[in-house]
Amino acid sequence: CDSSSTAPGATPEPPRRRLHHAALSLAWKTAALILMGAGLLLITVRLSLPGISHYRADIEQWLSGVLEIPVSIGALRADWSGWTPVLRVENVRVVQGGVAGDTVARFAHASFSIDLVESLRRGEIRPGVITLTGATFIVTRRADGSVTFTSPEQPASAGDDGAGSVLPWLLRHRQLRLRDTAVVWKDLGVDRPPLVFGDVEVTARNDGERHQFEGSLQLPAHLGRRLAFALDATGNIMTPAWSGEVFLSGEQILPAGWDLLEREFGLRAHAGSGEFRLWTTWTNARLQRADGSLDFAALEIGGGERPPLHLRQLGADVSFWRTGNGFDADSHVVVGRLSCDRDR
Repeated sequence: CDSSSTAPGATPEPPRRRLHHAALSLAWKTAALILMGAGLLLITVRLSLPGISHYRADIEQWLSGVLEIPVSIGALRADWSGWTPVLRVENVRVVQGGVAGDTVARFAHASFSIDLVESLRRGEIRPGVITLTGATFIVTRRADGSVTFTSPEQPASAGDDGAGSVLPWLLRHRQLRLRDTAVVWKDLGVDRPPLVFGDVEVTARNDGERHQFEGSLQLPAHLGRRLAFALDATGNIMTPAWSGEVFLSGEQILPAGWDLLEREFGLRAHAGSGEFRLWTTWTNARLQRADGSLDFAALEIGGGERPPLHLRQLGADVSFWRTGNGFDADSHVVVGRLSCDRDR
């Protein structure tokens, strides 16, 4: 008799149910293979970590591929953050013209988490979050609104935005963190000395031409305590061809150190402290709209021959927007909330 035939009285299994069972079986086998692969990868990485310092040349070559620019490294070690292996490197030099070439940037420390899922998908070790610590950068805003991002180590031959510039390769990475960094800010559109900001922390997320930055920095003592910022921009921020939104928030701001009032309105703040929050919109590197709030105490404002105005408290909501294009644009300012308590 035919052993494959259905027994007398038995109900044949519907084709749809057989297909469902086959799909479930395939899914379980696939999941088991993935788990086995992940387990083998974890075991391999874990067994390799204690002796990783013996692979310094290989790690240096791997990091050069990850950062897409040659690097030279000092001491290195590896450990775990939960289930994630982390590679920690000291004295990282970003160079041009090969490992023995000119230094473009230098970091005291760098850490690279391993993205296990992406590593399994690609069949090679891939980094997750890249954290760079202990560097100094020079950020220059040109008169046309474009920004350059260089370092003191960068040779003059590299140029502001040439192959040796720091910014292009920083913008290529999906997720990047800068910690314990110093930034020298130069605004070529304003006649004043460069400003030096300390304890800069930035988290950058890049997806093609979309760039998102958020972080905070310590202000120079004469300007205040701390400034938080966030940027969401699309385009090439190394040129004026970028647009987006920028948020700024100032803590314990000392208006006497800022020249904005004097430059724009002919007024000068001599005393006071407070905070502000500002949401701005930019098109082609030009400010188009700003909405914000400010609250200051013990404020003293004066200008020209007029006696100074003493305010125990000042609060306001302010909106600014520009209509038109280029130098023919018209500016509009609206104060939505204004409260003040004047000394008598």
